[in-house]
Amino acid sequence: MKKVIAILFLLCINNLFGQNGWEFQNSGTEMGLNSIYFFNKQSGIAVGIFNTILKTTDGGNNWDMVEFQPGYDIMFTEVLFTDYQTGYAIGSKGSIIKTSNSGNSWFIQESPSYSYLMGLNFINNDTGWIVSNKGEILATTDGGQTWLKNDSTMDVGLSDILFFNSSDGLIIGNKGSIYKTTNGGSNWIKINIPVDTNLTNMFFYNNNYGWIVGHDGTLLRTTNGGDDWEKINFVNAENLFSVFFVNDTSGWIGSWNGSIYHTTNSGRNWELQFKGKNDFDQIFGLYFSDDTTGWAVGNSGIILHTNSAGVTNINESNSILKSFMNYYPNPFSSSFNLEFANSTASAVNIELYDIIGNKIYSKSLGFLDRGTHNTTIQLNDGISSGCYLVVLRNGVDIQSMKVVKSE
Repeated sequence: MKKVIAILFLLCINNLFGQNGWEFQNSGTEMGLNSIYFFNKQSGIAVGIFNTILKTTDGGNNWDMVEFQPGYDIMFTEVLFTDYQTGYAIGSKGSIIKTSNSGNSWFIQESPSYSYLMGLNFINNDTGWIVSNKGEILATTDGGQTWLKNDSTMDVGLSDILFFNSSDGLIIGNKGSIYKTTNGGSNWIKINIPVDTNLTNMFFYNNNYGWIVGHDGTLLRTTNGGDDWEKINFVNAENLFSVFFVNDTSGWIGSWNGSIYHTTNSGRNWELQFKGKNDFDQIFGLYFSDDTTGWAVGNSGIILHTNSAGVTNINESNSILKSFMNYYPNPFSSSFNLEFANSTASAVNIELYDIIGNKIYSKSLGFLDRGTHNTTIQLNDGISSGCYLVVLRNGVDIQSMKVVKSE
């Protein structure tokens, strides 16, 4: 047993399991970031509060602040590009801005709204739509030189919009609202769904497969272009704010609680890949440039990056390092909080081993439901400083992680 523990300990040191496949990038700002978009694996734009626009040309290793001073504060909510050079961002006070040089500089477009603009979609360089938190729908057919407000203002706040072509589109919003148009937005028909929570973000991989996320763990899926929606039971009741799929099976969700979840079966099951260290690490935006390369942004200037689809360097099929574990403070003095994901409802036990494999602590948590949990590990004063191995057993999986005790 001691030999096994020692091997596990070396694995933890070499692979830093706490990274969980997502690594922090230095954004250079503490301003909250709400949206991110990459033209390719190297060049991307992130936007956020107080006129924050960041650009990278090296995959996010370095982020530079883009100069933009409109004379008033804008909270940007979304950014997207229609080609390598042409991009748009929207936000508070009805703000719409555009770039024609890959995000190096931006100029303001005239807007018929003064509301929070929440969702943005273009089907080509000229034709696009925007929705607002006041139920407004804006449209352009000339690349934003003119934006016109649609006569069909909804009676709920809208959060996202998506068009498949110039005729067929969807909008989502508060109180479980989904509307569909087949005539370019002249008329909208409400689609009945089995939820009444606020819907926040929508993503379609193609014209048929789509997903919607919302408050209280709301997750919806369609396979027929949004005509019908299936409610999928999520792992918990977190408020979900972003969703992104790279094909019809593999996707990610970001949450208010700073979590990133991954599915490999179209959303039927989700595994926790990343968890922020506090309640202020909300994840608001996700973007993947291919099946494995992605970024996430959130509060306090957080930018996360993965080039492994969010999985650890250890093969995910290795059950020893399959699920999520995190601890804080790091390092700890006498006690630490342990967060972990229980992959199946089961009895959970926690053990702590020293570097030579001696068990120095054990704790039974009893029977826990599937999902994320946390507990406090309190050690006695006789435990010396150094590296230790936490091992969590739930009858199905064994998880392990290195922890460091200070003086």
